Amino acid sequence: MTNFRLRSFSWSVRVSIALLMLVCAGGLAASWMHIWMHHGNRDEVPGVSYEDIAGAYHGVKITAPLLRAMDRGHPENLPSPEREALRKWLEGKRVTEDYDNADLGDMAPSEIIARSCLECHSRAKASTQPVAAKIPLDYFDDVRKLAVSREIKPMEKRILVMTTHTHALAMTPLTALVAGLMLLTCWPRRVSGGLMVVASLGLALDVASWWLAREWLPAVWIVVVGGGMYSGAMAVMVVGVMVDVLRPGRVLPLPAA
Repeated sequence: MTNFRLRSFSWSVRVSIALLMLVCAGGLAASWMHIWMHHGNRDEVPGVSYEDIAGAYHGVKITAPLLRAMDRGHPENLPSPEREALRKWLEGKRVTEDYDNADLGDMAPSEIIARSCLECHSRAKASTQPVAAKIPLDYFDDVRKLAVSREIKPMEKRILVMTTHTHALAMTPLTALVAGLMLLTCWPRRVSGGLMVVASLGLALDVASWWLAREWLPAVWIVVVGGGMYSGAMAVMVVGVMVDVLRPGRVLPLPAA
């Protein structure tokens, strides 16, 4: 038996392998983009956050940022009647309707915010108050994003079953293929083997934690860590194979031990 290396093949074969790895790299990039687009707005805040991932696999309730600020005692000098009026508004189901409700008079949320919040949260103060540029409260569109509590429900079990079926059966042979090609490169065997272990372990943790997270919220972090391990190791192996097969020159097959 002869132990071949990828660089012992002809240029036509090596270029073909490089093109396949290029397609694989595009697939990995598309999967990252899918995560960003599919999960990135579950909490109605741009970007992928812990709440987005936790909501998808476990379900979470997100308390309105303004309500969390009030729980911390902010603003400190807000009179008790106004604090209670704002709390009632934020905990109710008429956030939009009652924001500037004329029937509430001076206790309407818009009036309270104008009196007690715009001193620090007005765009006009952005040059002197950094928090004003980061969290403006001049208009209802600004306030609404911070005033609504949300509940993100996890994906339905039938969808999770379909996702598991698709990913497990597709990603296992893909991982085996890329790892096998990596083992046939001229990179040190301990590097190739280590990356293979990281990718395999990451994939196992990722898929298993989808189900574990439905009942145990901390498992959401396993989803993040496992997915990161898998995608990172796969990306390194894909690049490693491409670099190896495109390096000039050929190597002779290694004799069997």
